[in-house]
Amino acid sequence: MRTSFLGQHAPNRYSVALKGFEARPRDKEVCPANGSQHDFIYAALRSVYSKAQAGSAPKKLHRPSVTFLVYHYLRERAHEVLNSYVKLEHRRFNVAFPKGELAETPPVSAGLSLIDKHGIVPEGAMPEAYEARITRGKRNDLQAQLDATMAEFVKAIEHVHDHKKPDSAAAKTQRTEIVARYKKRVDALLDKTLGKPPKAFRIGETRYTPKSYAQEVLGQPSKPERVVLTNDPNRPMYRRFKRDGVVHYNVPLALIRRAVVASLKVGEAVPMTTDLSARNAYQLVSGEAPQQAVGVLSLAAFDYSPLVGESNTDKAQMRRANTAAADHTLAITGYDAKGGKVVKWRVEGALTEKMGDKGVLHMYDDYLGRYIDSAVVSRDVVSSKLLQRIDKTKLLPWEPSLKERYSGQRGLQNLVFDVASGKVSERQAARHSELSVQQIKSLRKTALNAMWRALDDSDHVRPADKVPQR
Repeated sequence: MRTSFLGQHAPNRYSVALKGFEARPRDKEVCPANGSQHDFIYAALRSVYSKAQAGSAPKKLHRPSVTFLVYHYLRERAHEVLNSYVKLEHRRFNVAFPKGELAETPPVSAGLSLIDKHGIVPEGAMPEAYEARITRGKRNDLQAQLDATMAEFVKAIEHVHDHKKPDSAAAKTQRTEIVARYKKRVDALLDKTLGKPPKAFRIGETRYTPKSYAQEVLGQPSKPERVVLTNDPNRPMYRRFKRDGVVHYNVPLALIRRAVVASLKVGEAVPMTTDLSARNAYQLVSGEAPQQAVGVLSLAAFDYSPLVGESNTDKAQMRRANTAAADHTLAITGYDAKGGKVVKWRVEGALTEKMGDKGVLHMYDDYLGRYIDSAVVSRDVVSSKLLQRIDKTKLLPWEPSLKERYSGQRGLQNLVFDVASGKVSERQAARHSELSVQQIKSLRKTALNAMWRALDDSDHVRPADKVPQR
């Protein structure tokens, strides 16, 4: 880390810093889980709690049950996937149900949606079978059972299509029956491993439902109006995209910055997704380092030019190469401004005391500009005229169809990259392009050979004639 940067870094200086969770031990009373898979829950709780408590003394918030929200997320996600097969008319599926899909990090708005829909319960109202004290092995066992159940479901659907025309009424009836059967199996599995979510519970002499408890403790509005803002320079600006079942508004970074500042000024933390993976070299969230350097996320703080030279890679290039994929959901809880411009952002996550600066990360604006993926804000902090204009545009899919991806000027490059990386098979690529399987195999071999030749100054290069064949 540059010593000149440390000389200017002021970890405790923020123009706006929300209060709330700092008053209580986060790990024990707010979010018991310490891991990225629970970050989305922490960010959601941080957002709704900060908004409810803005300008008033914190109410007593018993330690929330992460299991309660995880149960509902897994159940809804599984049911959504199962329902998608009812109207399916393909004779065969291109791929089996992806392993681990139900455990993928939820979209940034998922935690807020879960709280809006189901409320919250204190930990004592539901066993914490899914939180951090349970070993990774036990969590993986649950995931393995879910994967196995979904794989059996796919085979059952394929069996129907082997004996009946997929578009026939009889096939649809059977698919509907199979979906209903497997929904019950998923529910039973979750009930067994996580426990049934309570419909009501008591705290002292008071009886609550999950939603009435959320209403009293959080002051949760019945129908909050939120919008997910994203920034992808490779896609058209001021357009709507459907991603992970959620509508995203693709807008310039300047608009996102203004919306976040406006939210913080009224006391509302902002859930956001970003790249906090180990591959990201512009962060120092843990490990041995000077205390004043811990928790820093900044491009300017690190100088790698003596090792790799100057890098001109921008956000658009990194997104195309998928080297800046968001893997954490965090909550922006403050900002430090100089001369009307934000210098750094105060960020929190479901982090242990050993990560970050006592659980706080100092995200400088250059880092946010490159690595922010999306943020959730109230609609009233964004221009209503702008949102209305975007709402009138066609809702586009986040990922284009393979046929669209493999057409146009970059189509061939996309095809070769997808096949070489294993994203699609040669047969899948051939179905969605004008090339034969043999032509695609030849292109893949040529691309891999070129890669090995480009690395021939390394002692660990594989000979071109040993490129694995698919």
